Amino acid sequence: MNSSATRSRAPVLALVGVALATLASAPRLGAQTSSPGADGAVASSPADLTGTYRATDGRLLIVWDLVDQMPGGEHQLAAFEPTSGWLRTLHREAGDRFGFGPGWFAPSPREGTITFRPNDGIVRRVGSDGTLEAARAPIRRRDVSFGSGDVVLAGELVLPPAGRVDAPYPGLVMIPGFGRLTRKTPRIVADQFALAGLAVLIHDRRGTGASSGEYVPGAIFDYARDAEAALAYLRDRPEVDPERIGVMASSLGGLVAPLLHDRDPRWAFFVCRVCPATPAWEQKVVSILGRGRSAGLDNADLLDALARKILTARYALTREDYGALRAVEGSTSGEAWRREVGDPEDWRPLAEPDAGSWDVYRSVLEVDPGAMLRELDVPALLILGERDRRLPGDYHAMRARRIFDRSDRPHQEVRVLPRASHGLMEVRTDSGGRRLPFDRFVPGWHDRMVRWVTTRVGAGG
Repeated sequence: MNSSATRSRAPVLALVGVALATLASAPRLGAQTSSPGADGAVASSPADLTGTYRATDGRLLIVWDLVDQMPGGEHQLAAFEPTSGWLRTLHREAGDRFGFGPGWFAPSPREGTITFRPNDGIVRRVGSDGTLEAARAPIRRRDVSFGSGDVVLAGELVLPPAGRVDAPYPGLVMIPGFGRLTRKTPRIVADQFALAGLAVLIHDRRGTGASSGEYVPGAIFDYARDAEAALAYLRDRPEVDPERIGVMASSLGGLVAPLLHDRDPRWAFFVCRVCPATPAWEQKVVSILGRGRSAGLDNADLLDALARKILTARYALTREDYGALRAVEGSTSGEAWRREVGDPEDWRPLAEPDAGSWDVYRSVLEVDPGAMLRELDVPALLILGERDRRLPGDYHAMRARRIFDRSDRPHQEVRVLPRASHGLMEVRTDSGGRRLPFDRFVPGWHDRMVRWVTTRVGAGG
């Protein structure tokens, strides 16, 4: 055991008690760009290859670019099949032929290939489970822009194939999760809803892609204003039925949605993927407890981790006891448990006492998703992951179900997907309990989510 076991914790534990009372009330695979392939063939750009392809039997193969999440901002293609959940990252071999291995960012041993014929709109996947050939789905995309205060947001209106269903269509506004996300990220879900008969509005977050403004991590009030502008814009579109527009949020979007609901509650339905049912401070306490116990931390180290997180939240809310927070940070900065619990952003160096980032953090801490769930009077679906270490699925499901059961409103439900991670990918482990690369989303959950929505709004692609 490290030196943390011998330190006196009485002052820290007293402050933690005060803080809890206050809070309760208050492998990169390399760039993939247009260039000659290994055999000299000209390789198409990622933009020419990404999209949704449909086989004659109705199965979809969706290819998207992970550039928003890549640390260096390089392009990285990935592919998945919604029905089976099959999921792989792709690495270019020659021209428009890509290889894939046994899992997510696991290129070897090589398991098969995906070859594109962009001029024909055809993709062919060959693997141990057979061959799938699919043609680009005739989804319609419209580049759009709309104002949010002094910011202009650039985005895309994703429409059903022409002639498949009659306009006006049910609509969907998507609120993305954390990060510098552009329209490239939500397309993989937006396309599935468009094929089912909905008009879906996605956009580049402010300060990213073609949108103006400044990107500020965690600026949920700005994100809520942007979501309100998106909702208003979609209502004014002639292709969309303004009475059948719903909202879908993901992860951090689950803290933006309550703010949007306060501003504009006229939703036809609500879907939230891996979204919390509690305030952010409680989310972190539950997550740290769960991950710390799973990692085998002793009680002393677990209390240190909680003290650092709780005192940070308390200072953001009250601007009190910065000295105590600084002391806890100094005494725990080298502790091994920082690699075991929470996320890297939980343990970043403390900002100075008067830094503006404390105001941003306070805005996040003050939002209570549970209050919105209690007020919702529309069909709602919360999708959580059983193995989600950031947002423990069983805990948040328990909190949300308690709210829904008391409201006694129809079509409000919670689903915890078995073995699902925060990204709703299926968690696999080896015989020693170590995590293996993801190789699929939880099978069928995309299809079930789309059916749930279309049943509520009467769409049919």
